[in-house]
Amino acid sequence: DATDITLTMAGVIATRANRTDDALKLFELAVKKNPYNRDGLRNLAATYYGREKYAEMFAPSQKLVDIDPNNY
Repeated sequence: DATDITLTMAGVIATRANRTDDALKLFELAVKKNPYNRDGLRNLAATYYGREKYAEMFAPSQKLVDIDPNNY
């Protein structure tokens, strides 16, 4: 059973390999497993943005701001 960190890292690798659909699924799974995973939330929002799914990117972005307001 993969951890949220493993899923996030796999999503990053998928992104670098231009497998955006796979990356999106991996980031979604990571955040589902751990809703407080900052890297997962940031990458999920960025992937939604890159796919021009602007409405979907707001929930993970807001969650990230809520849990870590001082982060860039």
